Amino acid sequence: MKSGFLRWWPVLPAVAIAVAAAGRDPAPESRPATNARRASAVQPAPALPEPVLPAPERAPSRIARRREASRGLQAVDAALGRDEKIARLKDVLRGKDLPLKSRVFPYLRAIGGPEAVALAVEVLQGEGPPWLRARAADLLGELGLPAAFPALLDAARSEDLVVRASAAAALDRLGQPAPLWELIGTLSERLDDPDVAKRAEAVDILGGLPARAAWPALAKALGDPADRRLREAAADALGRSRRAEAVPFLEKALQDPEPGVRRAAERALGTIRTP
Repeated sequence: MKSGFLRWWPVLPAVAIAVAAAGRDPAPESRPATNARRASAVQPAPALPEPVLPAPERAPSRIARRREASRGLQAVDAALGRDEKIARLKDVLRGKDLPLKSRVFPYLRAIGGPEAVALAVEVLQGEGPPWLRARAADLLGELGLPAAFPALLDAARSEDLVVRASAAAALDRLGQPAPLWELIGTLSERLDDPDVAKRAEAVDILGGLPARAAWPALAKALGDPADRRLREAAADALGRSRRAEAVPFLEKALQDPEPGVRRAAERALGTIRTP
């Protein structure tokens, strides 16, 4: 009798094949199909579309802004009645275009009256730059109406010397010279300040004041020992003053060691002596 192992030996290979077949997939995929399936498994999700944002607005160019602002004055020119013109001028003065605002003053001068004074006072007492407020003070002096006195008196005490000078000169035109003489005293003292910038500012302001009041302080500045530019500026201002009293000071300046000062003194003397 054969042993048990030998009895089962003929069927072992068939059993091994059956066991191996049971461990496989019933319908194995080809290699290309398997690779495609794996690739699809790791493929990233499709990207979401980018949101469409509105294009940023471009800032208008300087020319475009100026053209737009000039329409305000065109509206003033097109206005038919006095009240409409004043309303349009108010719109311009309450805008932000400073050069355009400066072009309003001739319109106010032509209109005149309490309405023009009120608008000029609004500019003088506003927060605009000193040169614009000074223009308003000049206009108030030209209009010559008593309603301007309180605003001018207040501006004549301003810490800004440019505004103060225009207000004082306007009051002088209106028969109130005291603020002007007070200002000239302040500027004359500033001519002794060790800071050359402050002395230069004083000479510049003195040159724009009424000559009958300013020329003595300018004659003092003509002898500034430290800065030839101040002496030149003082000589030019004295020439514009056309005050005969300044002639001796200018003749002395002809001996100045600086050629520029001597030339300025010559020009000033020529201006004063020319009828």
